[in-house]
Order: sequence, then C-alpha cells, then structure tokens
Amino acid sequence: MQINVLSTIYIIQAALPHLRKQAGRVVVTSSGASTGAYGAWGLYSMSKAAQNSFVRTLAVEEKANGVSVFAVRPGVVDVSLNSICRYV
Repeated sequence: MQINVLSTIYIIQAALPHLRKQAGRVVVTSSGASTGAYGAWGLYSMSKAAQNSFVRTLAVEEKANGVSVFAVRPGVVDVSLNSICRYV
C-alpha cells in the first residue's frame, strides 16, 4: 500500500500545482492484478485496485484544471516475482 498507493498520492500531490500550470499529464503504471484474482497476490492486487480508483477519481477532478490522468496496464512483465507466484 505504501509503494503503490501512498507514494502515488504523495508524488502527484506535490506535482499538481506545476501540472495545472502546463496542462500536464499523469501516467501511472497499473496491473492486470487490479481486476483479477491471483493466488498469493491479494495485497498487491488490492493496492493496484486502490491506485486505479484514485487515478479514475483524480481524472474526473482534474479535468477542469486541464490535467489529464491515466493508468496504463503494460501486460505481463517478466520479473522474478512471476516465476515465484505463477498465475494463469
């Protein structure tokens, strides 16, 4: 939660005044785990779902200020975590 949710909030909060001046964009890395159920990934999935909810809300709130907010889901990334916690 600290990495995926709180750090996202804190960084965006600090950047928003500058982004509003320049009609900036926020891009957050999402995950398929935010919408699916994978064994042993409960906390990670929960944190990514919370992050996506924050991004959706922020996109609505900041539209009037000219700031675009997106969450992108890059797909499967080959990292050591995938070999430890296999999912289909």
